[in-house]
Order: sequence, then C-alpha cells, then structure tokens
Amino acid sequence: MTAISSLMVHWAGEGSDVIVCLARNINSKLNQRPSAVYISNNYGDTFENITNQFELGPNKGYATLDKFYTHPKYNLYMVFADVTNQMIYTSTSPGTVTRIKLNFHPSNITFHEEEPLTFLAYDMVDPEKKLWLTKDFGQTWYKVHEYVKAFYWVTGPDSSDPAAGQTTYLALERGEPKGSSTVLLSKSLFQNPRDTSVLIEDVDNFQVRGDFMFVTRKSGRDNLDLYISHKKGEFLRAQFQSEMNRREFYIADITDTQVFVAVSHTQSQANLYVSQAEEGRSLKFALSLERIFCYFPNTTWRDSWLSNVADETFADFHKVEGLNGIYIASQVFSNVSEGKIGPEHLMTMITFDRGGVWQPLAAPLYDEDGNRVNCSIVS
Repeated sequence: MTAISSLMVHWAGEGSDVIVCLARNINSKLNQRPSAVYISNNYGDTFENITNQFELGPNKGYATLDKFYTHPKYNLYMVFADVTNQMIYTSTSPGTVTRIKLNFHPSNITFHEEEPLTFLAYDMVDPEKKLWLTKDFGQTWYKVHEYVKAFYWVTGPDSSDPAAGQTTYLALERGEPKGSSTVLLSKSLFQNPRDTSVLIEDVDNFQVRGDFMFVTRKSGRDNLDLYISHKKGEFLRAQFQSEMNRREFYIADITDTQVFVAVSHTQSQANLYVSQAEEGRSLKFALSLERIFCYFPNTTWRDSWLSNVADETFADFHKVEGLNGIYIASQVFSNVSEGKIGPEHLMTMITFDRGGVWQPLAAPLYDEDGNRVNCSIVS
C-alpha cells in the first residue's frame, strides 16, 4: 500500500451521493502512482479506485495530480490538474474521465459561475504568467493575456445594454515593464479587443471582494493609497482618519456596502477602519479599533513567531453570523515590542453597532465543570 501524504475530499452536494477523494504521495518513485483517485456513489459506504483512468499515456506512467477543481454550481463538473506533466483530466459524470494534453501548466483553475464548460487556467510556471480560457471544457484553448498578476470574475450591469441585466466580466491585473500594473475589464473575456477597457493604471495591487474592487497605489516612499470601486463604478480614494503612513491594507469584512479595512502603520501597529459616506471623489473611513491584531508578512510582527506559522496576511476579526452588526476582534495591548507578541498581549473585544463602539468581551464566571474562572483584564 502506498503511503498517503495528503487527501482531498469532495462531496458533490445536496441531493447527491457522490464523494471523490484524491490521495497524493509526494515521495513516490518513477512509474509508480503518485496520485490515487477514489469515487463513491453511495455516500461513502464503498469507494472505487479509478486511478487507472489517470495515465499519462501508453507506458508513460501515471499523472501527478496536484489538485482537483469543481464547478461552484454544477458539482459533477470537475477538472483534475497535473501541473508537472501539463495535463488535465476532465469529468462531467462520476467515474468517467477525459485526458487532455496542454501546452502550458495548469497551475490554477477558476470556473465561470454560470457556464459549466467555461473556465480559466493560469500558468504560474511560465515567466510570462499567461492566462488561458476554454469554452468547451478543455478541448480548445485561447490565450487571454500575458504578464497576469491577478484575475477575477466580476458581475455587474452591462453599460451598453442596461436592459440585459447582470453580465459576467473578466477583470485582470497586468504587470507593466515599469513595475506598476494596469487593471483591465472585458465582457468577451478578452476575445474581442474592442470591448476591453482600462479601469485604472499605475496600480500596485488589485483584488475583488463581492461587489467591490480594490487597488493600491504608491504615494510616497513608505506609503500607499487605497482606491475602491463599487459595482464597476468610479474608483474613489479612501481617506483614513490618521496621519500615520499606510504601509499595507487588509480587507477584513464587507457587509452590504460597509467595508472594514485593517491598515498597517508601523512594525507593531495596525488599526481597523470602517467606511463612512462618500465625499466628492473620495470615500471616508473612520477609526473603529486601534491596535487590532493583524499580521502583515512584509510589515508587522516580522521578528515574532508569526513569521514561522503564517505566509499570508490575516486579522483576528470575526463577524458573528446571524447577528447583524456584531463583530469580535483581538486588540494588542499598548507598548508591545515587535518580537514579543503572544496570547498574553491580546484582549478580546466586541462591538454591537458595526464597529462604532468596542468593549472587552466579559469572560464567564464559571467553566463547564462549575469551577470559577480566574480571568482579569491586565494591560
């Protein structure tokens, strides 16, 4: 039996008994099976090994499957990706697999939400960082763009035909020779050059969250500006209630049209801000919580234990599901040095009014065994 290094499990969803498992062994030898795929049609009571369908070709061994992707709505539409051998295996029904050889590396795959046969494949191995498109489930491919740094599906009204309702666009960040980026938008998924529009130029970073698009621009040696677009509208510059430098931004939460942003100011301080009203061509953000516990790998807590356990930005900030306007966050005590941060330096805070007022979250008097809880606030 081959040792398993990792296991991915996918349930096809409500009303289905199909479960797919991908087992990977990263230490397998040549011509052994580095990946194994099992499928169940009876909700996991029994599994069938269908690994033989993932051969590279006659006498070429088996695929090294890095990951498999499922359509968000049509859960039986799946794509298994072999980045190393430039191969994908597609499936639209349990246990039936089609092998497709590519001339690029399928590092990341993203489905069109409404069209199950349409998906994007991003080649992170290619120095030109090309993005590819298929509309027939991998049989034929079209190059979308090169030097792509980020890409997102964006839904919004069709400005050329307001009666058409919501339309799906493709937005991407293209790296430029001078080092900055340009954000482009296309209704034809960049297959018709005439419908490609430039949303904003001279960008440092770009991301999409819900109905919002966010970009950053350098505004000094150690300072960034944040620009925000809602539902494909004009990008407005965010104005923050602080005179400190803004070194990085983290979008902590979006609810309706309200945005929470954590801003890195120094190596040991990040503050939480909440969006207010528009003023001309800017969007005001008010200070919500000072010293929120937020880790930015490039700017905050770099000399602490966090650098060994986290690769991406995160904030200890959580919305209480089902309760409108209630959030919980961790606040760092004042005067904590960069390399000394630990659980003993954090206080749990709660707000009941969308970040307007925060207060310490009271600990219970007794634990589940009836013992008195010894918890007091220190700073």
